Amino acid sequence: IEGGYGGLLGSAEYAIAVLKTKLIVVTGHTLCGAVTAAVKSVLSNEAMPTENLGVVVDNIRTAAEMAVKTMPEAPLEQQVKMATKLNVFEAMQKMLRNSKIIQAGIANEELMLVGAVYNIEEGSLEWVGPHPAQESIVGSTLHVHRWREAPYVRKAMPPSSPDARAIIDRLQKGNTRFVEKDEMHGVHENPSIIHDVEPDTILVGSSNLRISYDDVFDSKPGEMLVQRSVGNIAGHAGGAMFASLEFAVARHLPKVLVVVGHTGDEVVSAALQQVKGAKLPSKSMRHVLDQVLPSCMKAVTDASRASAAETTGGRQLQVEYTATELNALYTIKQLLIHSPIIRDAAKNRGLELHAAILDSSTGKVDFVGQHPLVAEILARD
Repeated sequence: IEGGYGGLLGSAEYAIAVLKTKLIVVTGHTLCGAVTAAVKSVLSNEAMPTENLGVVVDNIRTAAEMAVKTMPEAPLEQQVKMATKLNVFEAMQKMLRNSKIIQAGIANEELMLVGAVYNIEEGSLEWVGPHPAQESIVGSTLHVHRWREAPYVRKAMPPSSPDARAIIDRLQKGNTRFVEKDEMHGVHENPSIIHDVEPDTILVGSSNLRISYDDVFDSKPGEMLVQRSVGNIAGHAGGAMFASLEFAVARHLPKVLVVVGHTGDEVVSAALQQVKGAKLPSKSMRHVLDQVLPSCMKAVTDASRASAAETTGGRQLQVEYTATELNALYTIKQLLIHSPIIRDAAKNRGLELHAAILDSSTGKVDFVGQHPLVAEILARD
């Protein structure tokens, strides 16, 4: 990335501003000839044979000098390896310092900028994370960023208000009846022709699930308003899905909005494949996957840092479950940050947003709770 207005930076800004991209990955690779040339130039203190080569190496020189200074006695191979990683961070720093769009995306915690190094020989990626000085560069304390960077451990908040506790308790008991095939499951009064029951719960669920959410929670007619979307995403502010939820919240004044992910979700699986380098899908599919990628990226990164004691299959199942859980929390965060109506309802009208995961094989729902940073999110200007 040369200067502040290069074509690469302009392309990234277009992707963020127009295509609503949520994730930027700056990738270096092992055995890079340019990085090797830069390190050799630093070691020999000799200039490049041509001016054009000098321009390329000059852009990498800072990282090469730091690598050599840090490990002066190390073999060339190790110095190049470190310089490659440092050059990724250097490129990320240039993007942060020279793009107001990227700065705003990071400061609003709507954009992830992370680095990676591709191993040419093995075909694997080493995720190096965000720039360590990201907060100081953008001049903002990034609560969600800090939470996202720490290994994910469920610390979600249980219901806070009596109304929300009563509703969650009702949903849990209804789900128990569904799972246990209780004889009282589905035994409700006939719904009124005139819908005189105001829903106290809004559910955002996946359109991929082949069963009624009213059955899953054994809800009475009118108790719950359900909106389905692929990947249980909320979409973009100003979009139809977002507006639909805002209308429902403003019209019905519910006490609980629950986002329900489910195991075996095809969208989460497809997004995880994108993290692994799968071929890009169509534009419309990317529109959905871009909403899920941040959660999948974190799940994969956490797994790469964890112990390798468990089996590959077990680790993959855990990654998928964690990604599904994080995706539900991500949808909640999007709604709280970008919807003035839902934000106001959460701050002043007793609305609580909860996440839950449905086990597709058993029907059992695992209630996760509220977003662990709900207080910090609602305290933002």
